[in-house]
Amino acid sequence: MTNEIKKILIKLNIKKKEKDKMTRTNIGTASVSNGVAETEYTIPSDATVGSRTLYGTYQQNDDYMLAEAYNTFEIRIPTVTTISDVLASIGETATFTAQVKYNTNQNVNEGTVQFKMGSSNIGSPQNVSNGVATLQYEIPSGTTDGTEITAIFLETNTYGASTSAAGTLSIRESTNV
Repeated sequence: MTNEIKKILIKLNIKKKEKDKMTRTNIGTASVSNGVAETEYTIPSDATVGSRTLYGTYQQNDDYMLAEAYNTFEIRIPTVTTISDVLASIGETATFTAQVKYNTNQNVNEGTVQFKMGSSNIGSPQNVSNGVATLQYEIPSGTTDGTEITAIFLETNTYGASTSAAGTLSIRESTNV
């Protein structure tokens, strides 16, 4: 075995439209260090949504035989999820609202959103329609003013998952007359 640097050739499987024929495109090479080869590749912005296969090929040399491996990954459209702050009283049924967008301001029209108070899920995942998911949820006793709320869009075959920045649940003080 020599101390020369070994190379790995990474290939991306791209499906061509003509005759459904599969081709491989070289996306770069990487040096092997401690048995690991890494390289960065930016998926083109015009890539279509769907499953892809990534191939890695170790080029044969005097010390090692040719080796290939592969794994699949999904290309999904990135999303941005936001949550509206909520103002409610203990025991009140409040409306939690999340918006899910893609391509800056286009509404997502599929999938579900899981709402959270603090680190706990509340309710079940809610359907997204026209970019909006809502949850009706009764605020339990013991909930403190300023509790963090978040909305998590769960990935679909088309859209990637995203988590909102934290919103705030403000507790309205009850008044006794």
